[in-house]
Amino acid sequence: MKPNKILFFTLLLSVTNTLLASELYQWVDENGVINFTQEPPTQGTAKKIEVQDMENTTNQISPLPVTQGGQFDYCGTRRLPGSTDKPLLRLANIRPNLQGWKQHLETLNQQRTSLIEQQLEINRSPNKAGDLSRGIKQTEQKIAELACVLRWAKQQVKLLEAERQTYFKKLAQVQGEYDAIKHECGKKPDISGWTDDETAKAWASCQGNRSRIRRHNKKLQELKGLKNLLPVLE
Repeated sequence: MKPNKILFFTLLLSVTNTLLASELYQWVDENGVINFTQEPPTQGTAKKIEVQDMENTTNQISPLPVTQGGQFDYCGTRRLPGSTDKPLLRLANIRPNLQGWKQHLETLNQQRTSLIEQQLEINRSPNKAGDLSRGIKQTEQKIAELACVLRWAKQQVKLLEAERQTYFKKLAQVQGEYDAIKHECGKKPDISGWTDDETAKAWASCQGNRSRIRRHNKKLQELKGLKNLLPVLE
């Protein structure tokens, strides 16, 4: 049998199996994805849809797996925000995008539902012709990618919140270490008129100690680096 004939009978069998379904269930899963299945979900509520003919629309959409590429993670073709070696900055990139991702997924769900309804109307009418399966599949691919993004984001927020708490502990520690270096010479004495006062000489010697100055500057830079992250982590 020629390949074209094999493909034709395969598609015919697929359509025949689909025609056997007299009803579908529409429901929203934990990832916010609208699904169409021939069986109702085990949990939650579902809307029953009576149909006469439906092709290539009864698949439940599952989020794509996260893949790695260099310093970034991907959901299909979508690159996830923030590099893997900077967890705190990744958290800062996730938070402002969450609402936009959810709204985009809702829009894609509506587009998919509209395309399915249009295909059903075409299939029911003897005077209409058309195949929207490609558009449906492309929309479902985008939904699967975005569902992957949202599932990943929820997991990352939980993981990175722990990193955030560790960060604040580190910030407090470095602040304490810096304060200790800054004040280790003690309070500046009143040296007005006392050029040979031993206390003043000791304080001045401590202040000018190169090793102390290097430690002071190094710790100050570390503290500034940590504080620079505060605006995005508050």
